[in-house]
Amino acid sequence: MPFSGQLWYLTEGGDAETRLVRINDDGTSSTIVNDNGGGGTGDDDFISSFTADVGVDTASGFYFAIANAPAPQNDTAYLVRGVIGGGSAPVIVANFDDSLIVNTIEVDAINHRIYVGLQDGTGADGAVSGIKVYTYNPSTGAITDNGYITTANSDNRADAGGAKILDPFDFAIDYSTNQMFYTEAVDGLTSGLFRLDLASPNTAINILNNTQFPVDLSNGQMMDVAVDTTTDLVYFTTRSRSPSPNGAYDANDNALWYISENASAGSTATKVTLTGLPANVYYGGDMAFDQGTRQIYLESSEASPGAADNVIYVFQLNGAGTSASLIRTINPGLTLNGAVTEGMTFVDVAALDVAGTGASPTEQSAGTTTLLTGAPTITDGDGGYLVGATVQITSGGFNTTDDHIGFSASKIVSGTVPGTTNITISWNAATSTLTLSGYDTFANYQTALAGLVYWSTGDNPTNYGANTSRTLTWTINDGTPGILAASPNGATVNIDTTTINIAAVNDAPVNGTVSSATGNENTNIAITGLQVSDVDADPASAVVTVTLSVTKGVLTLRTNVASGLVSGDIVGNGTATVTVTATINKINLTLAASNGLVFLGDNNVSGTDTLTVVTNDGGATGSPGAQSDTDGYTITIIGLNDAPTVSGDGTETLAATNEDVANVALTNTVSGLFSGQYTDPDTDAFAGVAVVANGSSAGTGQWQYYNGSTWVNIGAASTAAAVTLAAATPLRFLPATDFNGPAPTLTVRVVDASGGALTNGAVVNTTTNGGSTAYSTGTVVLSHGVTAVNDAPTVTGGSTVSLASIGEDSAPGAGETVSSLFASHFS
Repeated sequence: MPFSGQLWYLTEGGDAETRLVRINDDGTSSTIVNDNGGGGTGDDDFISSFTADVGVDTASGFYFAIANAPAPQNDTAYLVRGVIGGGSAPVIVANFDDSLIVNTIEVDAINHRIYVGLQDGTGADGAVSGIKVYTYNPSTGAITDNGYITTANSDNRADAGGAKILDPFDFAIDYSTNQMFYTEAVDGLTSGLFRLDLASPNTAINILNNTQFPVDLSNGQMMDVAVDTTTDLVYFTTRSRSPSPNGAYDANDNALWYISENASAGSTATKVTLTGLPANVYYGGDMAFDQGTRQIYLESSEASPGAADNVIYVFQLNGAGTSASLIRTINPGLTLNGAVTEGMTFVDVAALDVAGTGASPTEQSAGTTTLLTGAPTITDGDGGYLVGATVQITSGGFNTTDDHIGFSASKIVSGTVPGTTNITISWNAATSTLTLSGYDTFANYQTALAGLVYWSTGDNPTNYGANTSRTLTWTINDGTPGILAASPNGATVNIDTTTINIAAVNDAPVNGTVSSATGNENTNIAITGLQVSDVDADPASAVVTVTLSVTKGVLTLRTNVASGLVSGDIVGNGTATVTVTATINKINLTLAASNGLVFLGDNNVSGTDTLTVVTNDGGATGSPGAQSDTDGYTITIIGLNDAPTVSGDGTETLAATNEDVANVALTNTVSGLFSGQYTDPDTDAFAGVAVVANGSSAGTGQWQYYNGSTWVNIGAASTAAAVTLAAATPLRFLPATDFNGPAPTLTVRVVDASGGALTNGAVVNTTTNGGSTAYSTGTVVLSHGVTAVNDAPTVTGGSTVSLASIGEDSAPGAGETVSSLFASHFS
């Protein structure tokens, strides 16, 4: 059965046995609120050890009790006020005249009233014998004396044996009908159960007949009274003149009775059948009623003087309220002779009943969802105020930053709740708890609770579909101490739960950024930084499809990354379009790995290409189905020079020239001689040649280039010290004097314009050639022939010759030949 309240009871019997105790209705948490210590007066909380009755207002935080003064004031009674949970001694708020007998009080926590039954001890003064009412301030506890609502002089009752009697022994109020009931028993003068309407309190009706309960108390003395608003029955207890085993003890007189609230005057009461009550020991005393569980607490006073057997029996009424079964016994723990319970009251915990909405909050909706279908039901048989309430997400929540509860469509999470008097609101995201605080009426708390709304700000309120609902625990607090946590029986009436179902909206996946996608042409370019994500798809289990495509090359994903993609996850690997179907974690692990994704451009392609990434979540979580994200990323392909090649046979011939002729024509340019052998893959212009070998010598002649003003010997050349000649530069072979025949060759590498214009005569190292250099690997050999030309003879050895002399008139001899004369002078 749900935990529904607490029993509060006062005991008396010397300092050591005088205390105010509260105990939960499930028998747990018996707690001393105040006591008079172990002896003496130095540690007394109450003004005396003679107590009479107690009433409690948990919402305001006060209790009120009647305490009678010790000697020498004996007959003086006091109304004291204590603070619930304060620990301090109660204070006197009213001092009654010494002539008055005070047996009972009733605290009306709904209307902040205290009813006190007063009887003039002499029976002569009817003006002070009656029911007095005080009001109290629920904030401070300060009381105001509002006088008597009825007296023995003003009510409709006749005097009893000449005495002015209006002497309530116990009160009970039905707040639904505004009717008060009180018991009265003055031996030989009056005995009855009286009903009066608080709207016209001077009309009192004894709904019992004095035949059944005569004024001589021979059939039992009237004790306590309680009202069951469920059945409209009034319960009262009676007891015999003496306890057991005194000879005057009569078990029949010690009983629990019931009668209709609406019974007419002089009606007959019926005894409640009590099952489990020990036989012949019950001696009727105080009574309290738990309206929530319909359990009755019956105190049994000491069975005989000097005994220590004061107990409280707890009975469960049947549905009709006509019989009850003993379910447990509370032992107040009194040990001293004569110590008894002198006042009990049951404090009902305000009960809560809520009806959750059937609407489903939509993820990231700009609006809110009202949590309840209407105002909650708050019931409390003895109260009308709360001091607080909470609504906490106790199940289903997993991200405290996404769930929100507030008031109204304005999403109020702090300040005073509109439409209420004292209620403030606060939201604790860390505990997912909305708290309402402040002493206010049930109606205002109903307004506040009915206006609470939920909204979500996260993209993944369902935890990838694992948490599609939230359980909300609603708790109201009427100030009853120590009962807000669930009791051992598993429930309390002030707690209820509702559930909301979250309507998830499928969020599109997101392609991240690429931090680097730049590299040289004709090499693998690593694409780094790219990751895919989806806020409402579990990266460890949700499968997405990613399509990667380019137009100027191919893409390749690694299939050997630990916990990454495997070949079975990929279609088209190594082509222009690659499709991956796998979990987000596997995809991202591969993309994050070194060379996890590489691009290889088409041969000799440079510039840029676009990597298009399309990620589809396949539906993931919620409506409206599959979502995708498409992004384009630029791949920068750095163009590298492609060395020129020798596309001909590698030989060229410079037209022959005659010996001893210096060709001064400028028509044989480098371009004219070598460009026919030149091809460049990336169409760079022909810049010229680099001479890597020059066979020129002094005896044969020199290869020369024209620098714009004069002819310059090319000079020595080698692969490591090649001589450059621009394309437009004229070239010739200058043979040595009288040289003819094949000229020494000139070997060159063709050069492209990737490095800019060539400088004639510059020396460069062409050891590294081909590839991305400007120099061809192949060479071109330039040949030339020098044609022989007849040279005129020349006179050598002097310019004169002499014949042998002969005498005058001598006959000449054989003479000389021309050859002998001139051959030595011929060259």
